[in-house]
Amino acid sequence: MVKQSIEDTFGNNALGHALFYQHPHGLRFELSESDDPSYIHMFLCAYQKAAEIADFLFADAQNLHAAICFYCYDNNASFLSGLSVFRSLKSCGVKIAKPYDAWVEPHREQDEDADKISIVFKIDRQTVPQLLWGAIANEIGIRPRIIGHVYLFDLDLGILIHPYDDRGMDAIGNNYELLKLAYNKFDRYLLDYDRQIMRDRFDR
Repeated sequence: MVKQSIEDTFGNNALGHALFYQHPHGLRFELSESDDPSYIHMFLCAYQKAAEIADFLFADAQNLHAAICFYCYDNNASFLSGLSVFRSLKSCGVKIAKPYDAWVEPHREQDEDADKISIVFKIDRQTVPQLLWGAIANEIGIRPRIIGHVYLFDLDLGILIHPYDDRGMDAIGNNYELLKLAYNKFDRYLLDYDRQIMRDRFDR
């Protein structure tokens, strides 16, 4: 099952939050910058950085997949409840390819019970820019956008990236050598707040 393969490769919380802190080989990149003068400039800066990093990490990817995760707060989680999510994917030019995997898990968030719905499908490298666009646009008021959390990964390559909002993106995986290359290549994009943690992980 794809869910088990994802967890075996990237950890039990691979499709969760704050991946950088939960994985021993994580990187955290700063995308937009606090002194950006406008939302448009902020978005363009974040998108350009994310695309550059993704191009590098997935240059040799042969088995790229996307995972879209969203939450349903009504009593009966179904894919109809995610209609706005599917519409947002379509607006960004992203098609859920068949066959796809999907599952529902109970989730508790800030004293609210919810169901977390995850959909995983194969993509080609030409779809990566649309997914990055949609993920980064979601938090910043840019349209079109993707409603939900976006994860891009290649199980064979051992790399997963998660642009968690317009400000940052995590990259994790068991491909230590490739992550170390990214650590050195994109030093100027690393989040200063967590730089010492990354030094401890990769300066050896």
